[in-house]
Amino acid sequence: RWSSHQLFEVLHISQFGEQFVVNLENKECSCRKWLITGIPCTHAITAMKFLNLNAEDYIDHWFRKSTYEETYNTIIYPFNGQLVWDITSYPDV
Repeated sequence: RWSSHQLFEVLHISQFGEQFVVNLENKECSCRKWLITGIPCTHAITAMKFLNLNAEDYIDHWFRKSTYEETYNTIIYPFNGQLVWDITSYPDV
């Protein structure tokens, strides 16, 4: 059910008719899955489809392919194992 501009009440049939409140503007759902994972839940995606919005636009940038490529763009150089590390007088980290 569409409540206001980007506020919905979504009925989840497979969970014995439970209702969830979805706020697309704040990127929230009362099931809290969207808040915990950063990826829209099924209730939010249902509301987005009602408004013909693209769900990918609501995914946090941490989970985007471009962020992944930027993170692993540089070379991570290998280093020797602990057995060949220099022994120092400082406590181990």
